[in-house]
Amino acid sequence: MRYMLFKNHQQHGVPVRREELVQIITKTYKTRNLSNHVIQRAQEKFRDIFGFEMRELIRSRQTKNTKNPQSSQGAAPDVKCYILKSILPEDLQKRYVITKDSSKTSSLTLLIVSVISLCGEKVPEETLWSHLGRLGVKPDAEHPVFGEMKQFIDSLIKQRYIVKEKVSGPNGDAFVYDLAEKTLDQPVKAKLDAFIAKMVKKDDFTVDTPMVS
Repeated sequence: MRYMLFKNHQQHGVPVRREELVQIITKTYKTRNLSNHVIQRAQEKFRDIFGFEMRELIRSRQTKNTKNPQSSQGAAPDVKCYILKSILPEDLQKRYVITKDSSKTSSLTLLIVSVISLCGEKVPEETLWSHLGRLGVKPDAEHPVFGEMKQFIDSLIKQRYIVKEKVSGPNGDAFVYDLAEKTLDQPVKAKLDAFIAKMVKKDDFTVDTPMVS
């Protein structure tokens, strides 16, 4: 629990791999299957004491072969990782947890993953920046609120909201952005779908449900 709390403080929102937690346990104790029990108990304690859900995410290690999509080479076991997510009621989160800065960050994060989702959950890098540029967000300019935008995108990759992939095409190599496991996790995906549905129904809307916690 201490390791999860410190990691979340040092790199907020960045998932912690299960193997890191297992190493902490097995370094001292060699009992078989003890790691499963300890992690399960930590999840219970986080919920009861801190009001956090220690949520498990599955990160796919499937490496896509863009030149030969039928090839099975590059496949590897999926990786389990964990994040800390507040389970406080929404009204209490708005009152005590969410700040103006975190609300702005959450809104831009939601906007970026919405663009990717509307493009079929995969979008070329230049297309994403084209859409963001219409909102005054440019990769080579310092944003007055969010700072260096390329660093902001990198932070979303580290937090596993999105993933950046290199693909080969007729015009050479290019980069595409895809939705990662944190966005595809059911609670976040439900908020994303609700946001998109609200956005396409009317022009005048506000982000009243935080996606990032």
